[in-house]
Amino acid sequence: MTLRRALVLGVARSGEAARAALEERGVDVVVADRRLGNDEDVALLEGVDVLVKSPGVPGEAPLPAAARERGIPIWSEIELGARLLPNPLVGVTGTNGKTTTTELLGAIFRTAGYAVEVAGNVGRPLTSLRPEPAAWIVCELSSFQLEDVHELRPRVAMLLNLEPDHLDRHGTFERYRDAKLRLFARQGPGDVAVVPRGFGPVPGDGTRVEFAAEDSLPAEPLIPGAHNRENAAAATAAARAAVGVPSISASTRPAMVAAAFVDNCCEMIAWRSATNGSVCCDSASPHGPWRRMRSRRIGSRRASTRRARE
Repeated sequence: MTLRRALVLGVARSGEAARAALEERGVDVVVADRRLGNDEDVALLEGVDVLVKSPGVPGEAPLPAAARERGIPIWSEIELGARLLPNPLVGVTGTNGKTTTTELLGAIFRTAGYAVEVAGNVGRPLTSLRPEPAAWIVCELSSFQLEDVHELRPRVAMLLNLEPDHLDRHGTFERYRDAKLRLFARQGPGDVAVVPRGFGPVPGDGTRVEFAAEDSLPAEPLIPGAHNRENAAAATAAARAAVGVPSISASTRPAMVAAAFVDNCCEMIAWRSATNGSVCCDSASPHGPWRRMRSRRIGSRRASTRRARE
């Protein structure tokens, strides 16, 4: 699809990145935002080829509603980035644990010697990336971002878990579930769909790979809790699907560490081999009974991130 003119609705972090990416490619960009007072001005749709919508804007808002009536495609910033970037992509979604697992996957790729970029709902817009051609992209994806994807085709798509959430936005659990499962819809032969063991069918034609907390791992998580081991199992399955078992062998890669700060809480998974020294780390998940768990953390790198809700 050749774009001549685009309307970017919502110009916070992801919207600004989308505008810059489009303008770099010679597209005429119009912006609309509540702060500009023009987020309900349907006249802005005149001559527009596509509306790129911030994940924070509901689909029932005036401009998206008018765009649908006129047959103008509505893309999320993720959809735009996926169309602009040819790099292989690992998409990570789920109700809980997305950021932890996304950062862990990024650390696994780096430790295994692969060029990788981490983006999406971790706070770094996909369209802000200018990756080298061979780099992998690990992208955290919220239901808000997945509502408006159409051609997104991850090489590896991963669902960590699924529980009712964001029903104020989606209305029903079924609509929330359907938004999450759009991640798999365009997958074809050669792609991999990573899901919890026993999870029902997912759309698309990716090869199904299942994981569970009791799976054998190349190294054990250093912080307790079945949810942490399940995140590690999911990351292991996705990394193996992407780059193969030898690349992430514990015998050749003695430590893999990923850190993510979510709502000012530290979620960390640290992996070690039998030959590596112990590491103490904080664990404070924003979900569940570990919210206030505190301990010492030694010798690991903090990577401050912020969720891209805008």
